Amino acid sequence: MMMFDLLITALLSVQLLLIAGIDARKMIIPDVLNLLLAVTGALIVAFQQPSWLGLRMFEAIVVMCALWGIARLYAQTRGQTGLGMGDVKFLGAVTLWVGLAGIPWLVLFASLTGLGAVLLQHAFAGSAVTRTTRLPFGPHLAAATLLTWVLQLSPAAVPGALP
Repeated sequence: MMMFDLLITALLSVQLLLIAGIDARKMIIPDVLNLLLAVTGALIVAFQQPSWLGLRMFEAIVVMCALWGIARLYAQTRGQTGLGMGDVKFLGAVTLWVGLAGIPWLVLFASLTGLGAVLLQHAFAGSAVTRTTRLPFGPHLAAATLLTWVLQLSPAAVPGALP
């Protein structure tokens, strides 16, 4: 890993730690942190591969619109929130970092760690897991973002990596 990659990864890690910590305590991802994540992601793309910036911005909008639609449909169908708007904005912001091709991997990693957390909570804390059990998803999204980013530093590992 090059020194520049290490610096970028450290910058991303700090932002993700802030987001994960706040969401774990308050179950909210502040808009200002999502905006900072989006701006730094756009700057990284603009610096590394300027011709990709428009595409990455378009991908981010597509991801946010698709997830907003899914969240709204779930809320209307089930009568409760399944995916918060902070999570939707977060995924739009990190699309600038990992690209559209990285999002399915990121969501898979986050979903698996979230499921694992709920199962561990049930097994060790004895708390019941129901359809209404709430889970701060931000920490899982943050960990999955970092994993996806690091895997993409080796372009053969995950499709969609910046060269």
